[in-house]
Amino acid sequence: MFQTHFVDCYLPLAIERALTYRLPMGYDSSLLQDGSLVVVSVKKFLYTGIVMKVHDVEPVGFEIFDVVEVIEEKPVITAKQIQLLNWISDYYLSEIGLTFHAALPSGFKISTESKIQLNPLFEESETLKLSNNEAILIETLRNVPSISYVDAMKLLRISNLYKILLSLRQKEAILLFEEFKHIYKPKIIQKIRLTESFANDKELLKELLDSIAGEVKQENILLRYLQEVPVWKETESNNLGLSKSFFSGKDFSASSLKTLIKKGVFEEFRQIIARETFESENEKREYSLSDDQQRALDEINQHFTEKDIVLLQGITGSGKTEVYIRLIQSQLAEGKQVLFLMPEIALTTQMTSRLSAVFGKELGIYHSRLSENERVETWKHVQDGSCQLVLGARSGVFLPFQNLGLIVVDEEHDSSFKQNEKTPRYQARDTALVLAKMFQAKTLLGSATPSLESYHLANKGVYGYVKLDKRHGSAVLPMIEFADLKVDKKKVSTSNPHADYSGTLMLALEDSMAKKEQSLLFQNRRGYAPYLSCETCGWVSMCEQCSVSLTYHQRDRRLKCHYCGHNEKVPATCPACGSGRIKTKGLGTEKIEEDLAVLIPNARIQRMDQDTTRAKNAFKNIYDALKKGEIDILVGTQMVTKGLDFENINLAGIMNADQMMYYPDFRANERTFQMLTQVSGRTGRREKQGLVIVQTFNPKHYVLQYLKANDIHGFYAHELEEREKFNYPPFTRLIKLTFKDKDKEICDKSATYLAQKLVKEFGTKRVFGPEWPTIDKINNFYLKEILLKFERTKVDIGKAKSILKNAKLEFQANKELRSTQLIIDVDPY
Repeated sequence: MFQTHFVDCYLPLAIERALTYRLPMGYDSSLLQDGSLVVVSVKKFLYTGIVMKVHDVEPVGFEIFDVVEVIEEKPVITAKQIQLLNWISDYYLSEIGLTFHAALPSGFKISTESKIQLNPLFEESETLKLSNNEAILIETLRNVPSISYVDAMKLLRISNLYKILLSLRQKEAILLFEEFKHIYKPKIIQKIRLTESFANDKELLKELLDSIAGEVKQENILLRYLQEVPVWKETESNNLGLSKSFFSGKDFSASSLKTLIKKGVFEEFRQIIARETFESENEKREYSLSDDQQRALDEINQHFTEKDIVLLQGITGSGKTEVYIRLIQSQLAEGKQVLFLMPEIALTTQMTSRLSAVFGKELGIYHSRLSENERVETWKHVQDGSCQLVLGARSGVFLPFQNLGLIVVDEEHDSSFKQNEKTPRYQARDTALVLAKMFQAKTLLGSATPSLESYHLANKGVYGYVKLDKRHGSAVLPMIEFADLKVDKKKVSTSNPHADYSGTLMLALEDSMAKKEQSLLFQNRRGYAPYLSCETCGWVSMCEQCSVSLTYHQRDRRLKCHYCGHNEKVPATCPACGSGRIKTKGLGTEKIEEDLAVLIPNARIQRMDQDTTRAKNAFKNIYDALKKGEIDILVGTQMVTKGLDFENINLAGIMNADQMMYYPDFRANERTFQMLTQVSGRTGRREKQGLVIVQTFNPKHYVLQYLKANDIHGFYAHELEEREKFNYPPFTRLIKLTFKDKDKEICDKSATYLAQKLVKEFGTKRVFGPEWPTIDKINNFYLKEILLKFERTKVDIGKAKSILKNAKLEFQANKELRSTQLIIDVDPY
């Protein structure tokens, strides 16, 4: 008699626990472990379940369903990952199932496809009338087991299948079902090799060559194979064979190859190969360290004897990457794995080139721009230990490391390390610190402009602290000048279409062109213009689904919302008053590109923003063109500020520093200082001193004055004093609650209901709001926010989160407010 076994598994649903399913009768439950993958159903939908426990205790009180299929018996998630993901769920207050599934590459999961099949009980009759399309579909289904919705629409040449399916279901003629398939497919190539008898017997091989001497095409194939695969020297080389496609060119005959296979000379076989995610170099390069770099390396290693975390503050161009490389080499030499995290997917292109020049194929890549198959393969190579070094974006912290020795977090201050869009809303830098601790590994945080939190902890001695304050080689820091827009605006007519470009900046750009040097212009707005406006009635192009203006994109001649994705045609006349006086307002990267083409007609201009780098290799193509000197002026958003080495750029222009400084966010000044310092760092990377021109209406602002003096420590001291005075991080912990509802009144009611409960628990000095945010509607959902502030020295954050969890459960149990989504964001911003 068979024992019934069950599995508890996490599903990609917003629930707080695992669900239990029954294993098929007779299935050997010992084959499954924590981290195995199964297919299960919930309300007729199929999901991938991550097994967390195998047991024989049948749950009581509800119906148990069977596991549909086992996908992966061997665990794809390790014990350390389970420990880390449980921590993420607990710390960031995210649903456990969504947390686990966010970590897993989609390639491991199943995809479903809606299918149609003929009902085996269906019988046509004279009384049952079928339309022409229904009859075609039924006739097709008599000859095939099933057909997908997409293929059915192609067959019938229609764009909507709903009415036909509804009619046929009512006539009980068809059955509808979901078919699932695995997303991940290994890359397989067809290969050939000599059969064992010929590979192991040189005399027999000679006889074969003599026997086909008159068959020129067959002889050509065999001789070429022997030239590529030296079976004369070592018969083992034959096991690898050659790709069948090697013999598909004009010089070879496909029919002759088939003949040789039929004769038993060659045999066919299939081989799974890894997908190349980058081009590695044949010869590894060695970099020599400067005295300053060697000193920094020695200090880091000294700190690592006492501390697990070290902050390396190296000014732009100081050569932090070479220090990283030496640390990585020492870890790999000890057989340890290394994770190298970067904030932007685009940045991995340049860093891949630099690291592959040193580590070759030891390097693996992991980020969301890779295909699902590529991500799964990197995952598997990390898990089996064949990949020792991984370069990745924030999701790299989820990889199944076996023997992690070091994590390098480059540009550790960057806000891109924070996941803001979906559950779990984790901070990859902070998660990396927890991951390293689990392996007793070391973490190096690197930045020219560290986050205020890391800087504060380093100054307190919690982290080791190492400085690199000289640029590598003979390069010097750039000179910073301010272009006062108040003065310029007085000199230029307001009707001038190019009033946004100061005379100082234009002269510098023209001078750069004359010297055949390259320039960079930074504007943190993509698109052509932030909005359109009617000069007659004041109408502004607003998104119907969000409380934001629609950005005008000149190339597409469309208005686009950068929040919900809505886009529409540009109206010929004002929708409000009918006037034709519609004008663009503000300045985006696309507009700057167009203006420069008029102002400096001989310049070769390229734009680098989210719109121009969507394709997989777009960033690399722009970067390569810049290196080759095919671009004179690069116009970009913050994408150009993040650690990139543009060695021929000697001028950087910042179009409007005030937009960033006066943004309503307590981190605005910190982020402005960091971003402007990073932009400045793109210039003067070689012998000649670079020039940075900052356009502003307020050149005396303290952020700009600290920037000009290159006084990072002075700026940070000023900011820390302000943060402490007004109770902001790093002196407090923040948790943001966001309420989303399509009904504005219910959204308001929900936020008020929970705010009142939280005030009773935490008091009015720790609960701020609820308030409507600056953008209070996105994708037809109204938003309202509550901000919680907890002093680090006075509040038990674990207890506070437990209270918040209970308050959330109470809120979700309120039937009147059930339509409202509640999003909890721990350590927001």
